[in-house]
Amino acid sequence: MSSKKQLLKIVIPILLLVILALQINKRNTQLKLLKQKEQAILNANSNYAKLLSQRSIYRDSVYKIFVANFDGKKEIVFLKKGTLTNMQQESKFFVHLYPKNQKKLLGKANHNPINFDSNFTSFDYEGQLYHVAHTELPDYVIEKLNLGQYGFRGDNSINYKIQKLIIGTEIARVLKENKEEMNIFEYLQETF
Repeated sequence: MSSKKQLLKIVIPILLLVILALQINKRNTQLKLLKQKEQAILNANSNYAKLLSQRSIYRDSVYKIFVANFDGKKEIVFLKKGTLTNMQQESKFFVHLYPKNQKKLLGKANHNPINFDSNFTSFDYEGQLYHVAHTELPDYVIEKLNLGQYGFRGDNSINYKIQKLIIGTEIARVLKENKEEMNIFEYLQETF
């Protein structure tokens, strides 16, 4: 019995040292990858490259959509990886904002429309081309969003639209994860 105890006294510390060494190596690898990613974002030479390390509020096969702060402005950003079609480059985007306070409505509709030209700018990130179109958001609490893109060359039909309305509290949760909190989306504390 005592030889087993002695063996355990030798084996357990060795195992702990091996596990500790593996954990240190794993952590160092993670730190190296994080630094490489941060450097690649800096090399992209675009403020919008930071979005690549954040969670989008919506994504599908065409665009990833983000809400973020840029130079003190609250913006909604449509990001596309790869090439843009002529239709995507020349069609206007629409952002329908549903304010929480109905007194913030600008007209008779149940939403405030923000239409903007496809003002795409591009940047390179690790050999991949990314395009962003963006517009500033107003300074009132937004309950939900409807987003899309109108038809090609002045045609006001809709050629791209998100599948469902994006709820402001869901946006606020994503913004909190991204460390981009904004007072225009209400964050609801999760209770379990």
